[in-house]
Amino acid sequence: MDTIDIKSTANVNPELGKRTWEVQDSDNLRKIARLPSQWSQNFMLSTIITTDSKNRSVINSKALAEITKLINRIDSGLNLILKGKRTPENIKLFEDIKNDFLDLVNNLGINFDNDALTYLLGSISTKESTGIDGVDAFNLIFRTKNTDSKNGAAINSIRNSVYENIRAMAANKTLVTKFRGVTISADKIFNYYNPNSVLNLMAIAYGETHPTPEEFSVTGADGSLVYPIT
Repeated sequence: MDTIDIKSTANVNPELGKRTWEVQDSDNLRKIARLPSQWSQNFMLSTIITTDSKNRSVINSKALAEITKLINRIDSGLNLILKGKRTPENIKLFEDIKNDFLDLVNNLGINFDNDALTYLLGSISTKESTGIDGVDAFNLIFRTKNTDSKNGAAINSIRNSVYENIRAMAANKTLVTKFRGVTISADKIFNYYNPNSVLNLMAIAYGETHPTPEEFSVTGADGSLVYPIT
């Protein structure tokens, strides 16, 4: 089965969530590379897009308000956890935060689930300051402000890149905006060229935890494909 192994990079600052990638087979990479485009098309078909009185495709203000609630709730919860320690209350709060995150990205058209999120958080090397596995890694993918990935740092987070692009589109009443001088259109909103962009890391995590049935197929006696799993 084709795999892409992600492991922590030696002698780097773990607070930046740096890693190296070992690509062992190109088939899975091609499948994974298609995911951001598929998610962008899902975004265009989601309730976040609507038509205004002038028959223009724009961001749905009501849907954006619901997304903003989730963003703010995750923000607030993270702030509480990062100020504290490993307690039963904070462990439960982190589970709630992860569920809110999955609701958030699913509402945006990003197919992602707990298995993929667990894989993603486990692939990022962080200091885990709270003693709760995954908190610091989650903080990075959700709201890192890193813009320099030269040393392998994760960049373009959900909170400070994706969400801000959607807000800018809503404010401008158009499905096109600019982010750091680069034009971003809604139909390619999740397409980031940098491999360390959070959306690309999410695509790897989803692809690795959701292999297609063909990857497990074998050729039967009559030459047909047989799938030993369902």
